[in-house]
Amino acid sequence: MIPVNTILQTKDGRKVGNAIVKAIDTPFYGIHFIITDDGNHLRLKETEVRALFYIGPVATPEHKNYRKPVT
Repeated sequence: MIPVNTILQTKDGRKVGNAIVKAIDTPFYGIHFIITDDGNHLRLKETEVRALFYIGPVATPEHKNYRKPVT
């Protein structure tokens, strides 16, 4: 599973832009909720995320789409 706030770097900019993991819906097969730098929202399985993106580091709070962890 890819952690929340992980930066995703696109493999092919013609398909989708850079993005970040917003949330993970684990009860439903580990669906990852993604937001791109342009503000588009995607729901992808981990295999789909890995096919479209290079997995980067976890973002810091300064990132524009950083999501504060729920406690």
